[in-house]
Amino acid sequence: MTKSKNLILELKEQNIDLTIKNKTLELAKGRAEIVNRKLNLFYDISPNGYYIIESNGKIIHINKSGLNLLNKNPTDLGNLTICEFISEKDLPNFNAFLLKVKRTSKDISNFNNLLLKIKRTNADNFCDVELCINK
Repeated sequence: MTKSKNLILELKEQNIDLTIKNKTLELAKGRAEIVNRKLNLFYDISPNGYYIIESNGKIIHINKSGLNLLNKNPTDLGNLTICEFISEKDLPNFNAFLLKVKRTSKDISNFNNLLLKIKRTNADNFCDVELCINK
């Protein structure tokens, strides 16, 4: 009988401990969600164009300034790739950049040091690409 009482007491203690840990995680999750909403707001209203792209160049997400830079609406995105907005002369450099990102993304600390700037330069919606690797 004492073994079962000890087991019940142990389980109650573990339950209390897990309840406390769960509350702590819920609070941390709530704070993280607030920070995430604030960052998304800054991202969306930023005067800089931001593009989240896959390693093949497919646009996953783009902010309002990025849409304006490409003269596009959110409904236009669909299966667009960023490569469609880069001039042919710059495409090899951009593809090399994507390859470097793909190779480097395995080491997340190096991935944050890669920067791509795109600026609109002519009426055909093509952009010159400035590739920067900050070290």
